[in-house]
Amino acid sequence: NGNMTFWTNATERMRILSSGGLTFNGDTAAANALNDYEEGTWTPTVTAGASAINVDSSNCIYVKVGTMVLCQFEITSVTSGNSSVLDLGGLPFTPSNEGTFSCMTNSVNWPTNTTMLSGYLNTDKWRFYGSQDNGGWIAITGSQLGTGDIIGTITYRSS
Repeated sequence: NGNMTFWTNATERMRILSSGGLTFNGDTAAANALNDYEEGTWTPTVTAGASAINVDSSNCIYVKVGTMVLCQFEITSVTSGNSSVLDLGGLPFTPSNEGTFSCMTNSVNWPTNTTMLSGYLNTDKWRFYGSQDNGGWIAITGSQLGTGDIIGTITYRSS
């Protein structure tokens, strides 16, 4: 049928579909096939809150398996940060929906009473939020990041 199958002990272990993609352990559904793998570098960008961001490009890498994308980043500072919310872009693939991500910081001027930092992304931007003690979330501005350093990992499904 044009597919290539690999067997051990009379059990199918892997199949290369003639239409493209890999399936495993007897699964023949094209919808379940692994059809993409890619890795490379990416460049985070700023769309609001500063005139530019500086990054450590050796730490801005991604891996894409199927529709799942894992991005690592390191922002080392912002240029001309202002009081607008720091909106970032440049993800290597467009997220299919909103989500969160993890990060750690060094020398960042967080708002008073900020107890936790979280990352948020949607289909057109990603940004940082601080959680207020006995309060809500506050979006971080470019001037609050300043010369601080943020290292993080973003995982999302691409559209």
